[in-house]
Amino acid sequence: MGYYGVRGTSLENNFIKNRIDSDEYVDGFYKLIIPTNISKYGTVSKITYIGTSTCLKTIKAGDIIFGGEGYGKGKSFVVIEEDGNIATNYHGIRIVCDYEVPVSSKIFVKCVLSYLREQGLIDCYGVGGNGGHFAPAYFHLAKIPNFPESIKQEIVCLYHNPQVTYDASKFTLENFLEYDRGFNINAGIYELDKSMKYLQSKLEQAIECIADDEEVDISF
Repeated sequence: MGYYGVRGTSLENNFIKNRIDSDEYVDGFYKLIIPTNISKYGTVSKITYIGTSTCLKTIKAGDIIFGGEGYGKGKSFVVIEEDGNIATNYHGIRIVCDYEVPVSSKIFVKCVLSYLREQGLIDCYGVGGNGGHFAPAYFHLAKIPNFPESIKQEIVCLYHNPQVTYDASKFTLENFLEYDRGFNINAGIYELDKSMKYLQSKLEQAIECIADDEEVDISF
């Protein structure tokens, strides 16, 4: 299928010489997505930021970040939205294609890799101790089925459905539940994760207002 893996940059101090880590966005820092922070569903549970004078390998929209070692082995995430400053560590393998393919094709590959991990096959393919590793040299062991295009698209939409948007500008307290339920029926995992994080931020704002004895304004 033309896919191959490229290791992320080693973030060890003896390699990059200098680094500043942050849990908050800092202008000019790299957004760091590492395999241990990728959930089994293919979402990112935590994003950190790293500043360094070293030029790190960056990841483009459509690339797959794949965990090559240890606990994160086999976890994967597809970068859906363009962000020119995303990086991963050495344990994160950037899976790319040597010719242009649509993002949906890459999402399908990611979904198959997730299935292989859930079935324990990635562990079988891995070698070595301490959780083992599944390096690019072994990628040929992971077989990608040649399903009809219609089946591929059904699978892809379970992860990312670009036809569904979470338009919070249309929300009111009266119509929120109806709109949210309709969205949840058609949304993919990627969209559900984004909407959940959005609502979580709104909830945290409300809780903070309550804790500070301030008026709670639920607006979208």
